[in-house]
Amino acid sequence: MSSALMHPGLFLVLGSVLLVRSRGAFRNAIALLLPLAALWLVWQPEDGSFWHAHLAGYELTLIAVDPLSRMFATIFTLMAFGGALFALNQSSRIELPAAFLYAGSAIGVVLAGDL
Repeated sequence: MSSALMHPGLFLVLGSVLLVRSRGAFRNAIALLLPLAALWLVWQPEDGSFWHAHLAGYELTLIAVDPLSRMFATIFTLMAFGGALFALNQSSRIELPAAFLYAGSAIGVVLAGDL
């Protein structure tokens, strides 16, 4: 695959909004599947830079994938999965979406091309 389908960090951030609105077994399934889908998205693009944008005369690279950034993004998605697994029976409904928002933001920083 030559380009990034979707930014894995953005995927987790948008998924955290879905987690806030869901309940029960559906919420548990989403909580476990979101990090796994994000992990799949981390490993889809080849090494290189993707998603270029122009802002105020500058060209921005929104996604840059190399072996080191892929390794850290993989670690963050695996930690999000582990955190979700241990938080399935958590009574607070906001902690898990906040954790996914944090993990998605960390992946966004790791894969940022122009940070």
